[in-house]
Amino acid sequence: MASVESLVQAGDWRGLGRWLGFESRPVRISAGGLAGWNLGVLEGHSVTVMTSVGARLVVVAGGPSHRSRRVAMREVHRRNPLDVTLWMWVSEEVLEVTFGVERSDGGFDVRRMVLARDCPELEGLRQLEGLRISGLVSPDERERGRAVRRHFEETLDRETITRSFFSGFRQALNLLDQTLLQGPLDPEQRHAVCLNTLLRVLFLYFLQSRSALNNDRRFILRAWRGRDREGSFYRSVLRPLFFGALNTPLDQRDEHITRLGDVPFLNGGLFDPTPVEQNHPALDWPDETWCHVLENLMERYHFEVGDDDPSHNCSIDPEMLGKVFEGLMFGDARAKSGSFYTPVDVVRSMVRQGLESHLCQSLGWSPEKAGQLWVSTTVDLDTRDQLRQALTNFRVLDPAAGTGAFLLETLHHLKHLWTLVDGQVDHVRLRTLGA
Repeated sequence: MASVESLVQAGDWRGLGRWLGFESRPVRISAGGLAGWNLGVLEGHSVTVMTSVGARLVVVAGGPSHRSRRVAMREVHRRNPLDVTLWMWVSEEVLEVTFGVERSDGGFDVRRMVLARDCPELEGLRQLEGLRISGLVSPDERERGRAVRRHFEETLDRETITRSFFSGFRQALNLLDQTLLQGPLDPEQRHAVCLNTLLRVLFLYFLQSRSALNNDRRFILRAWRGRDREGSFYRSVLRPLFFGALNTPLDQRDEHITRLGDVPFLNGGLFDPTPVEQNHPALDWPDETWCHVLENLMERYHFEVGDDDPSHNCSIDPEMLGKVFEGLMFGDARAKSGSFYTPVDVVRSMVRQGLESHLCQSLGWSPEKAGQLWVSTTVDLDTRDQLRQALTNFRVLDPAAGTGAFLLETLHHLKHLWTLVDGQVDHVRLRTLGA
């Protein structure tokens, strides 16, 4: 049988479904069938169903919006909460696998993983292989359904990927510390230089995931494999990228920097050289170190900066910046600087409570009515008008933003609320909110 990687690259979703354990003949769902299941949001897309004992696989081609996907998943779950349904959303660029989980408070979470189709990331392939159900053993169909549900929930648990990446990042940080050349001798200064450098590289992966580096989602890997072998990768690529391009306005860059391609100017402090780096202008690392960091760590994972709720996204997202920064600071530097990372669940709860409080105070709503917005996909006209009134000119201030966890979470919630008002995602409004 073909490998999972080759099935993904070839777009053989029938073969992939069978490999995962869905053995029935695929059935194409007609427009009438979609309407009968109240899945009009998927009209115009190819929808195919495969089944196994205790579970079904739905493959949707054509890239419907994330909101449409959530609506479809919730509708199927609403019709029969005991059914176990795994979803595959196929576009030309990526394969997304999702599974819906109903929370105890009635909310609906979507656990999600993403694979690039042209060059699937290794950790994503391992996770996809982990979804295989053909080997699960259960006494009857009902128990098998429960076993499959637990299996999908555990396999698509975001913490598994987070722990794996954090461990690999720690090892890479230690390697940079051990192999740093022409750098400071002071242990704390060495650690700071290495951590800042790795955080910059991590940020580069988020930038390239949005095609922000020369419109190339594989910019770093191509730069690494096509590097000038006469000089080190850090001195010839990374250092110019950090301190000659990303921290410098386009009209102020040296001519030799333009060879890096179309690289944006980021008006922030991450890509400014620190005093220690300024005092050690010759610091460097051997290419063997970057081979490990890039090939054995970064290229194994899928990085994503999206507008979706990232709570159960199994990609590496910007929240990781805060986790590794706080978790890997030198000695007691975290306590001295007051750098403390707030877990995403706490951030989400605090932001939601703050927004609900604002709606209740400004509109005279009950907490129950405000809380209902987070599980709604539509609202009536009166509610829409009141919500628009409460959100217009609404401002949020975080004087100790750090890596921006609270502001990003607020943006996700405001996106949902404004979508209830507008009836669809208004990308111009989103850019204004995030400005």
